[in-house]
Amino acid sequence: MHPIDEISDVPRWLQIVAGLIIAFFAVFCTVAALSSVFPPTTRGPVLSIVGGAVIVFAGGWIMVKAVRLIIGRPIKGGLLSPLALRVASIVTLCLPVGGLFTGYWAQHPVVAPIQSVFYVGLSFYLWRMARARTSMQR
Repeated sequence: MHPIDEISDVPRWLQIVAGLIIAFFAVFCTVAALSSVFPPTTRGPVLSIVGGAVIVFAGGWIMVKAVRLIIGRPIKGGLLSPLALRVASIVTLCLPVGGLFTGYWAQHPVVAPIQSVFYVGLSFYLWRMARARTSMQR
């Protein structure tokens, strides 16, 4: 396994320490952003949810970068293996099916179909990404 391309001249111990520090701040900021999403503020709840969601996604992205620093994963190989992507794809497909059996569709007749379309699309995307990574490894 090759070290991360952009920082190959940085010592490995420094990459791990930097990754741990960045991960700590990313988790802290993500948890702080979640406090504005759940429950949303009474003044401007839409802005609270949108702003919190943006910060949560940014925190997730930063967390992925920190994990890459910690484990020394190469950039071109991706963070998840093709098998992990396929498992995530199947789990994502199971979410709308589980909603049928739990009564989620009856409780949320407008939102559930929209979420289901999103989950099915995400599942196909993850499966396609796994296929691309498998062909890249050969």
